[in-house]
Amino acid sequence: MEQGLLTKSKFFIEAFNTAIIDGPLRIYFSDKQESEALHIYFEIQENLAQQGLQLTQLASSCTHAFVMLYPDETAFLQVFENNKPNEYVIDQFGENVILGLKASPQKEQRQVVSQKVSQIIQSTVVL
Repeated sequence: MEQGLLTKSKFFIEAFNTAIIDGPLRIYFSDKQESEALHIYFEIQENLAQQGLQLTQLASSCTHAFVMLYPDETAFLQVFENNKPNEYVIDQFGENVILGLKASPQKEQRQVVSQKVSQIIQSTVVL
């Protein structure tokens, strides 16, 4: 499934008006969530740097990770209907991975999500 189709998928909502795109990582969010998205982005970069990897240098053939930072619980639940108790959900989108995250994650939750995304990217790197 092509990455361009993401905007037409159930995972993409109208509130996503901003994105961070770096190598195999895409973080979608509303402009009001920029600070949270940047925290996640920098934590992912730090996790990968500890393994000697940089997003911009990763092979284009590795799995892409789409982090979807939903603006509120209602939007999250519309996409992931059966996951009310979860703070985040991991799903497949073709050969790529979606990580849906409820709004305003706490620091500990951001770190868990950042670590999971880093692991997803690391596990499929083709150097």
